[in-house]
Amino acid sequence: MDRPASGKTTAPRPATGAVWLFSALSAYCAATWLDANVFALGVHNLTPLRLGAGVAMVVCLRSGWQSMPLIAVLSLAVALLSGPARHAALPLSCVLSAAVSDALAGGMAAMLLQRVFAAPPASVPDLFRAVGRVCLPAAVSGAGVIVLQQATEGYVPWDQAEYLFATLVMAVCLGLLLVYPLYRACAAYRHLTGRECRWLGGVLGGNLVFLLLSFNGYGGCIYFIMPLLVLLAYNARLHGLMLALAPSMMAVAYGATMGFGPFQMPTTGEAAFLLATFLCSTTIVTLGVALHNRQLLNADSNREMWEQKAMRDPLTGLFNRSRLDCALEAELRRAQRSEDVLSLLMVDVDNFKSYNDIHGHLAGDTCLRAVAHTLRTVVHRAPDMVARYGGEEFACVLPGTAEAGAAQMAERIRCAVAELCIVHPGNTPAGHVTVSVGVTTVRGGRNATPDQAIDMADRALYRAKSKGRNTVATAQDILPPQACPHADLLRLAWSRSYECGEARIDAQHRQLFEMVNRLLAAFLDNAPRAACLAIIHELLT
Repeated sequence: MDRPASGKTTAPRPATGAVWLFSALSAYCAATWLDANVFALGVHNLTPLRLGAGVAMVVCLRSGWQSMPLIAVLSLAVALLSGPARHAALPLSCVLSAAVSDALAGGMAAMLLQRVFAAPPASVPDLFRAVGRVCLPAAVSGAGVIVLQQATEGYVPWDQAEYLFATLVMAVCLGLLLVYPLYRACAAYRHLTGRECRWLGGVLGGNLVFLLLSFNGYGGCIYFIMPLLVLLAYNARLHGLMLALAPSMMAVAYGATMGFGPFQMPTTGEAAFLLATFLCSTTIVTLGVALHNRQLLNADSNREMWEQKAMRDPLTGLFNRSRLDCALEAELRRAQRSEDVLSLLMVDVDNFKSYNDIHGHLAGDTCLRAVAHTLRTVVHRAPDMVARYGGEEFACVLPGTAEAGAAQMAERIRCAVAELCIVHPGNTPAGHVTVSVGVTTVRGGRNATPDQAIDMADRALYRAKSKGRNTVATAQDILPPQACPHADLLRLAWSRSYECGEARIDAQHRQLFEMVNRLLAAFLDNAPRAACLAIIHELLT
């Protein structure tokens, strides 16, 4: 941002060093020479492109309106020392009017840009506001100086002055629209990606081909330049687009001044007006498409950022409860389709309320972050997921992990947290922060819901707490078949006569018998409803 919107408060202008100022003024001299010797369609300042006005605007933005006299002097010096290469020398009054025109247009454009915009234009509405409220007033003032001088002194008839005025207005607008975005792109110091470089090279090559065709009898090919630039706008950032747009427009203008292309009309004024119209409309459309595409990309990026934030716990950086529910449901479905296993760990910090009471809530937050970091370190496989379930409770989803592996993972978590040695006087007898872990495993084919899996893991966690904390308990520990006092009252017994001789089938049959016995034991021992439902789901599927 060059400067905020006008008001009683103004931001400091970026520092203008001597090297920058010398480079900018050198660029202005080069632009003025191009305007007079390369893009001129004839004598008396008739040109479809005035790059000098754009460079003057940038200089005034960085150095202030005090640089306007210096710009005018430099323009006069360039005109007098170099002179037009392809046309007769301009009268001194024409040279003076051109010098004043660039300085006035550049200074006014810089002033209006600072007043109208608090930040550089970044959208299609901003672009049209810039054209209507910045470029056009500055261009009218700059073109008016030249036309008034030309018509008053009789260099241009009054009936032809309208073409000169309209052409110069669009020429100044085009210079502003090309130079300012190019300046912003260079100031950003953004490197082009390899993909952007390939697109940039392809578009520049395509534009060169169309220019050559249009200059060799196929004039209509020049209108394919705009579609290529629009295509580049969707595949490169704005600074990459400007590296193609500016030289393309300059090449078209130069070719037309040499008598090539379709811009040939009965009079020079009409030809210049047609050329300036094409250049200006192409630039506005291309910039508009580029700004719109940048808005879409920014909107997508912002949406993804907020979606990520919505799925994260702000304190620990882990996934939150909402993301856990979605992921657990998706993993359960995947396990059912692939007949795989899925384990769920519920991790709870022991006596955390007393930790907050002793050390304060800020220390409690630090403790939770340390535990969360430990969980991420231990549970590090790509498909695994760690989430904050709520308060001091965490959950770990372990796809493809059976009972034994889940129990080992839970034990590693318990040991890793204990090794943090975070002092906790209220957690006796350990004296430091510890965790209890509940483990449950869902085997493929069981139509378990996320709530059922969480409920089983919670019951296992409660069992771990009841065993004295700082320990691990599995869902199978809740109802061990051997410990059931009624297990022998009713039980299915396997007999070798049931075997069919196929080892895989016999193993499945024995597993069914064992599952039925587990269910019978659960019923006889008045097991929790969730535990019975889990066994029934496993049996039926």
